[in-house]
Amino acid sequence: MNQALYSVYSYPNTVLAIFGGLLIDKYIGLRKSMLLFVALVLSGSAFFLLGVCVANYPLMLFARVLFGLGGESLSVAQSAFVARWFRGGRGMALAFGITISFSRVGSSFNFLFSPRIADNWNIQMACVAGVIACFLSLIACIVLIFADIYAVKKGLIKAEAVGNADESGDVMKFKDLLKLPLELWLICAICIFCYCAIFPFVGIAKNYFQVKYNMSGSDASTWISLYQFASAGASPIIGALVDQTGRYTLWLILASCCFIGIHLLFLLTSIPPYVLTATMGLFYSFLVSGLWPSVPFAVSENMCGMAYGIITALQNAGLATFPLITGAILDAYTPSTPNGGGDNTTNYTTTATYIPVPTTSITGTYIPVPTTSTTEVLTTSHLATLSTTFAPTTTHSANFTLLRKVLLGDDDDNGPLPTMEGFKLTEMVFIISAGLSLLSCVLLLIVDKAHGGILSSTPARRKELVAQRDEERRGLLSTNDDGYSPKKVDIV
Repeated sequence: MNQALYSVYSYPNTVLAIFGGLLIDKYIGLRKSMLLFVALVLSGSAFFLLGVCVANYPLMLFARVLFGLGGESLSVAQSAFVARWFRGGRGMALAFGITISFSRVGSSFNFLFSPRIADNWNIQMACVAGVIACFLSLIACIVLIFADIYAVKKGLIKAEAVGNADESGDVMKFKDLLKLPLELWLICAICIFCYCAIFPFVGIAKNYFQVKYNMSGSDASTWISLYQFASAGASPIIGALVDQTGRYTLWLILASCCFIGIHLLFLLTSIPPYVLTATMGLFYSFLVSGLWPSVPFAVSENMCGMAYGIITALQNAGLATFPLITGAILDAYTPSTPNGGGDNTTNYTTTATYIPVPTTSITGTYIPVPTTSTTEVLTTSHLATLSTTFAPTTTHSANFTLLRKVLLGDDDDNGPLPTMEGFKLTEMVFIISAGLSLLSCVLLLIVDKAHGGILSSTPARRKELVAQRDEERRGLLSTNDDGYSPKKVDIV
């Protein structure tokens, strides 16, 4: 039954982020949308704490639904806010780098402190810490809204368009969804394939390092965490560099090539894992600094929130599906061991994607553990459910201890691991994924050049092209309702 705690959050968000974008662009605007999403996240966290305290599983499910309604849509609103403030070329890549850096630091702090809070106090106190963090997020959201209002009054940014219209008077219409440019869909493909070459790998990296480098599970977890810290430190620096150089498409090509290279190094060399994981964090900074700032220049301003919603939804779909592929490969190369009843069961540490959870029998069921930001919530959620639903009796105490060790990463003896051949095959899958991202980047470069080259130009040239595009668009809107078709411009 614990599988539902993840499913009610993860799988709906393969589409919910799109509706979040619709709320931002068409219905209630960016400020009200962000406040709504943060309130849903806080409410979900609070109700989950209540469900843990009273040992009410349906209440915990309801809380996870609330949390999911706001979680990924909040990320969409955050990206739309950054685009709104920095669309004019005032350090957009740096701004995205800083926001992503904070998210990586937050994830790292959660992995470091949540298990310690649970160990030193109890699971309920760990949930309380999560509620406090969400409350601080609500306060930050309110401050941001007041800052946005103040900036509009001072003329630093434009006012939110009344009726969800941009400066040209173009109100978002549902038929506009059919006119989204090819550039946006190529950016979506880059996001899916490049992210699927990163996060699913992080999900299996602990067992991979144990097999390849013959190290303990705790040491492997430590080296994996370097990815988070490296990306957190490098993202603002790389973002500032991207703002100076421009040429987003070239940065995306570089990032895709780097991910192909890093997986080849994992596959063919014995370079220490801490070097490669830290380097992967650096390459991730290349990706995010070129990817997310490209979106506001690929679509019209009145479609920006919707565009981020589409990308986020497709990204979630990819990250929900891709681990099933790598998990199936590793399961096929994992030795089976007999359980107490003599039956063969798949080892629960095979892929770091499926973990057995005790239900009414000692064998348990399998649940997926997410490889993205939802992992933080799941760790507390599953442990809380088990600690309140299953008392430490003779029947279930062993299973609870094993699950806790797997989720907290403090167990070095979790049974047989996949063979090296299995990990080599998964590395080939990651290389193929990064290769598809590279192909999408090249196609984006070609299409962008054909449409004027806004995404491939320097900052100064991009500013000229955006001004020219907006002027032509206003001229078209004054004569017909056919939308904008950009004119070819030679890049200098």
